[in-house]
Amino acid sequence: MSLPCFLPGMLAVCLASDSAQSRSEPLPRGMIHSEEGIELFFRVEGEGADTIVVLHGGPGLSSESLRPDLGFLSRDFTLFFYDQRGSGLSTPINNPDRVGIAHHVADVEVIRTYLGLDRATLMGHSWGGGLALHYAMRHPKQTDRVILIDPMPLRRDPHMAVFGQNLRAWMDNDALEKLNEAAMAWDKAADPHSACNAYWELFIRGYLADPHGRVPVQGDPCHGSKENLNDRVYRYTLGSLGAWDWRLQAQKVQAPVLIVHGERSPLPLESFHEWEAALSNGKLVMIPGSGHYPHVEQPEMFLSIVREFIRAKRTSSLE
Repeated sequence: MSLPCFLPGMLAVCLASDSAQSRSEPLPRGMIHSEEGIELFFRVEGEGADTIVVLHGGPGLSSESLRPDLGFLSRDFTLFFYDQRGSGLSTPINNPDRVGIAHHVADVEVIRTYLGLDRATLMGHSWGGGLALHYAMRHPKQTDRVILIDPMPLRRDPHMAVFGQNLRAWMDNDALEKLNEAAMAWDKAADPHSACNAYWELFIRGYLADPHGRVPVQGDPCHGSKENLNDRVYRYTLGSLGAWDWRLQAQKVQAPVLIVHGERSPLPLESFHEWEAALSNGKLVMIPGSGHYPHVEQPEMFLSIVREFIRAKRTSSLE
């Protein structure tokens, strides 16, 4: 198994205005039919007027990798979490022809339609930033605003190689050896959940502002069915992207975009400036004392930034 180095968070979130939501009492959890043979698991929390549909990271994690750490948002918003195809409790997929960026974008559109949203505001964490971008490019009339949390780079080279190096920069030889052993054990494990947990217990530290300190992340990167605890979705999805460079395509996005960057993120700083430069309505905000999980390491600051962004949306809609 070629274990991914770009898994956490990569969330995307859709926020809708009061008038856009037709379901006043969404089911607390269930399955949504996406296409023949594929069901997407979802869970709803909070009762705020604005609905936030959370697209988790990876590719290949589940909504449970984010839900425990985004619960504070339910004070203000309704959160709609779902497991992307082939992930978590959604239908397992073994065919690479059914897992690619176009499929993920189509699933977001299924979610938007299911919720009865006229237009969606997309929030993407890490991999989800790329997914949010592609949705905004393919569905501009259905896109209201975009919020990106420490998003993946707009281009693969050279940023992904630097990202991988930064993730392991804190490790000494002993830690690196333990990580490699955990990766090999996961590949052969009869119990993938325990093997996955052993791997992530160490690997997640590279994403934090302080890799040697307490791990504040409560999300479970190993939640899901046994059939989905592998790297298939990761390989299939990134394989569909090729040597991506979306800087020119991103210029076509007209929706306002908020880019939230963790000051000590392992992602290269240049990659965040490229996001802001490419987006005509992009605004970059840096959160100090945080890494790849600014919503975890500085939740109150993150919430304040999101509230201000949504308030601006409401104000502009009234003008």
